[in-house]
Amino acid sequence: MSEYGIPEKSYNLIINSFKRFNDIEKVILFGSRAIGNFKPGSDIDIAVIGNNVDDNLIKELSVLINQKIPVPYSADILNFNTIKNKSLTEHINTYGKTIYRKQHYFINGAASISPQNSLNYNEFLKDMLIYEDDYLKSVKPNYKDFMKPIEARRMSKTVKNGIICSQIAMQQAEITIPDAIIFGTGLGIVSDTEKFLKKMLIDKEQFLTPTSFIQSTHNTVAGQIAGRIKCHNYNFTYVNRGFSFESALLDAMMHLKEGKKNILVGGGDEITDHYYHIIKKTGFWKKNASKNTNLLKYETPGALCGEAVSFFVLSDDIKQETYVELKDLKMFYKPKNVFEIQNTITDFLKQNNLQNSDIDLIITGHSGNKTDDEIYDTVLSSEFPETPSAYYKHLCGEFQTASAFALWLGANIIKIQEFPDFIKLNDKPSKKLNNVLIYNHYFNINHSLMLLKKVES
Repeated sequence: MSEYGIPEKSYNLIINSFKRFNDIEKVILFGSRAIGNFKPGSDIDIAVIGNNVDDNLIKELSVLINQKIPVPYSADILNFNTIKNKSLTEHINTYGKTIYRKQHYFINGAASISPQNSLNYNEFLKDMLIYEDDYLKSVKPNYKDFMKPIEARRMSKTVKNGIICSQIAMQQAEITIPDAIIFGTGLGIVSDTEKFLKKMLIDKEQFLTPTSFIQSTHNTVAGQIAGRIKCHNYNFTYVNRGFSFESALLDAMMHLKEGKKNILVGGGDEITDHYYHIIKKTGFWKKNASKNTNLLKYETPGALCGEAVSFFVLSDDIKQETYVELKDLKMFYKPKNVFEIQNTITDFLKQNNLQNSDIDLIITGHSGNKTDDEIYDTVLSSEFPETPSAYYKHLCGEFQTASAFALWLGANIIKIQEFPDFIKLNDKPSKKLNNVLIYNHYFNINHSLMLLKKVES
């Protein structure tokens, strides 16, 4: 039996019924059951709140719920927005108990340091930076603007960039201490790992200082951020290859579901010469220097390698400067064929009450690897033939947490309602950007979907 005198099974059926209606924002239980002064079998009085809730929805909901709950229980459901009795409205506001609230995930802060001028989206829009190299390196910010020079000298690039991005994201979200710090990385601080291993070989495993080893662990970024702002809350780092950032993002969403308010979540990786040349032997990377503007023209195997660090503040509260709402996230592993991918995308959109035609822009992870890019091309031509499409890995390169940069890009596109020509895949006219879908996969192993929605002003 629930605390409101309703059988637990019936109570759960009622709550699940609300989840079927996307327009319902909040549900309040009122009357005798809310104040604990009820009799067995008394009505279950419910007020439903939502901008688009109408009489037809209330009728449908009433039939659905009353069919599910047993006699003698019955639900009396009202549309809160149409209640004319002021006394009843005051009673609901004063004594009512919220039994359901639609979960939201708002991005209130976002920052990225990448091979582009991504610290300032207006600068980013002006023009892309062109490279012709083995891999793309992040643009160095002016570290003196964010930390003391002595601090910067002791930190690796990823740690410094992570601190800067997190600081900017929190400033935008107007928070000082997040309820959790979560980071996703595929490689961790690989530059310090190489330093330690190299010194170990040179010194023949003697007289080793532990500094590089300590700073090379994957949780260094999240730990350094927490130390600087004196945050003693949940701190976790995910190392899950191509799902590293998505795993961190999913964890952040779960924390918000549990009642937390503001989660600092990020993803990033760095590239070194040594790592590049080792992995190049596997065929993952391009064998020769490549021009990022020609990414879609290459017929050769291997992706254009790169790096970036991005951070976000995820919250359940909307603010005036909120970027976007993260509607949903999905990961799927090693799909059997492109048909499974197509079905997964369609089902994902259906779960969010959308059709393929409702997507205003789709952002894909074309990487220059012909085999992988053909998957994107097939999905676009079959599922989104009339939808404007864009790509992003000619800007940052391919790496295990590249989807974090894609999220930064998508969030800014929806907020500004503008995206540059140099990321366009087709010339389909773009309308108002309400729904943006990000589809990324890492060498056809780790696939992910992120659905973004414009927030109502």
